[in-house]
Amino acid sequence: MFKKIQHLVLACAMVFGLCAAVVAGMPSADEVWAPNGQYVGPLGSKIRSYLGSFPTPVTSACGTNTITGTDSSMTVVVSAGTPATCAITFGSAWPVAPACWYNDQTVANANGGKVIATTTLVTVTLPTFTGAVANFATDTVNIFCIGKS
Repeated sequence: MFKKIQHLVLACAMVFGLCAAVVAGMPSADEVWAPNGQYVGPLGSKIRSYLGSFPTPVTSACGTNTITGTDSSMTVVVSAGTPATCAITFGSAWPVAPACWYNDQTVANANGGKVIATTTLVTVTLPTFTGAVANFATDTVNIFCIGKS
């Protein structure tokens, strides 16, 4: 009898845990999911992103490159050219221009450059200080954006 109760308690705990995880991921009454799969909080900001759930950003100026990721978290791999800036058009427009920053995986001490974002475009420029490389030649750059209101 005790073994049956243990199994029943375990089954209930598993079902409750699954339900709690599903409910925790759902928007509350003042939150919505936009039709393109992006989370829109109570103030209209995108604050979560899931790969493959909405259009990938597109580079409009950044040498020869490959871009992967989402409007909130993307990676640009520059394979040819020596662009001084990278301009990326978001897969979908933000309600308000997001706050963005970047991390250059390839060039030491290259982090901290200028990032300008509008509702549709983010432009990344390397910093200018002694010893810094003046371009994104053969670099891998991670760009992160978060919605603001």
